Amino acid sequence: MWNIKKNVQSGFFHFKYIHICQEIEKRDEKVRKWCAIYDLKKDLGNVAEQHLAPQTKTFFKGITEGNVKKYCALIFEADAYLVYDGLSITDARTLRTFFSDDFNEVYEKVIEWGVEPEKFGPPWHDDYPF
Repeated sequence: MWNIKKNVQSGFFHFKYIHICQEIEKRDEKVRKWCAIYDLKKDLGNVAEQHLAPQTKTFFKGITEGNVKKYCALIFEADAYLVYDGLSITDARTLRTFFSDDFNEVYEKVIEWGVEPEKFGPPWHDDYPF
């Protein structure tokens, strides 16, 4: 089974969260970096996060357009000052992406990337900007 907190799994798999996330690799104070796993097949109108910020809806739309897979894992970074001043999708630098219909494949991929699954949290976790 997955090494993700039970409450986070429940929120993600039972249509409460469209993504789970964590901040990773705090190597300097000028750049912040996150890993997130998205469920791309969730309808934003049918989840608890339907009142998402406009930049979050834009980001979600950007990774779902033209994609036919259910899940997306991604790692991206942004300048720290932008996170606090208002990050837009064009400010985020995507470093890695992986799409699959199988959550197990996505889980294995984030482990391969060096991400610790037990540190994933809900969408408001770690100042996640999207």
